[in-house]
Amino acid sequence: FEQAIGILKSHQEKQEEESQEGADDELQYDNTNAQCSVAPDTNCSPSMSATEYVKYSMDYVTPTNQTVVAEASLYEDIGSMYVSMQKRPWQSDPSIFGCSDKFQEPGYYLSVSPTLESSMMCATSVGDCDDKANAFGSLLIASGLFAEDEVRTALGTVQFGSKPSDIGGHAWTEVYLAEEKHWIP
Repeated sequence: FEQAIGILKSHQEKQEEESQEGADDELQYDNTNAQCSVAPDTNCSPSMSATEYVKYSMDYVTPTNQTVVAEASLYEDIGSMYVSMQKRPWQSDPSIFGCSDKFQEPGYYLSVSPTLESSMMCATSVGDCDDKANAFGSLLIASGLFAEDEVRTALGTVQFGSKPSDIGGHAWTEVYLAEEKHWIP
């Protein structure tokens, strides 16, 4: 765990340095010039209470999915997996699926979303924060870096702009560090 945390801290420090210099080449999106041709599934996530929503979200952490297992095997360490997830662009559910809230299963996010005709970047997984968080959590477990009870998708709110009303929902991956007895995003 210490090595994983060291890699994440080192990567974050490097990223902060490079963004200050305006030269963050490592995280630039790859231009594929691919054509997307698959119509997205337009079934929205159901309405539910906040408690039900959290449980619903955790059902989308699927580390035994074969697409997730195959993707997890591509990474040598947590740092390379983290960078790969950062390179995948955020795209809103309305622009992809035409509905306000849709959870993608990690296997769908990793294998189908790169082919969706509504994708802003063909040949690259696209989704919003819950899709990225659930996929990353699934990959962390599938890779063997963390046990299932050491990974979760956190749901909350964040300030998106400078006005007090610029608050919206957000999801992110957290891992539990047993030695330090706390969760880190």
